[in-house]
Amino acid sequence: MGKLVQRARGMLGSAQENSTLLLNVQAGRYHELNEVASRIWELLAQPIDEDDIVATLEAEYDVPAADCRDQVIAFLRELRERGMLEVV
Repeated sequence: MGKLVQRARGMLGSAQENSTLLLNVQAGRYHELNEVASRIWELLAQPIDEDDIVATLEAEYDVPAADCRDQVIAFLRELRERGMLEVV
């Protein structure tokens, strides 16, 4: 943790009612994010420290701190693996 991260270039998104639909232009793939993942995606609009993402979600959602951290780490790792996230 403690890295600055942001959305990768080439990602297009459209907010829906309770989700976000993303298009990875380079890979030609669509991804649908649930409400919490959509919130993380919003936070990734500008470079942000991973710890700040966790702190924001802990403040906004009723979730145990350890669970929040584990789930955020896993989600960010998945985004990186799919080429949707950059470490700055």
